[in-house]
Amino acid sequence: RLKLIAESENVKIAPEALSAIARAAEGGMRDAQSSLEQMLAFFGGSDREIAAEQVLELFGLTNAVELDTLLAAMLQDQPGPVVTIVNQLAGRGRNLETLFDDILEMLRGAELMQILNDPGAVLDFDDEKLERCRKLSALTSAEVLRCFMENLSPVGRVLHEALNKAIYLESILLKAMHEAHAPTVGDV
Repeated sequence: RLKLIAESENVKIAPEALSAIARAAEGGMRDAQSSLEQMLAFFGGSDREIAAEQVLELFGLTNAVELDTLLAAMLQDQPGPVVTIVNQLAGRGRNLETLFDDILEMLRGAELMQILNDPGAVLDFDDEKLERCRKLSALTSAEVLRCFMENLSPVGRVLHEALNKAIYLESILLKAMHEAHAPTVGDV
């Protein structure tokens, strides 16, 4: 729908930019249309294409490379990079609540890569995002992914009310990493 609106306005906009607008709107069509109108007002006057980076910057979203780097550090039990990345993103004004939702979405995608024959039938992801989930899935086990989901899913609501979102996000990610990578009774 956003693509049709942009075409009717004779505005060139990258597909990744449209996806970022939809992500920022959290599934609300009115919010997405309003966001698209903002983008058109800010960047639509020239002959240049509106790029994904412009949308990400305007709405404080995290790009795919940064998100995947954070997730890889989490899955490979690297707390230092996790803290560093969260603090860099917070320092650049990224929306940490949306980042948390993106983390859950990608962890779920990675988990489904391991347990379903056709995860694309369940996940509403484009081919690029499915491939990103596949790569993340290859870094760990289904048990580790399930542990992350069990530990992170219930705490997202508190992030909204946290006074210091960066510290809260950092602490819940580190706790989830500790739980996911802790040796089990059989390993000791």
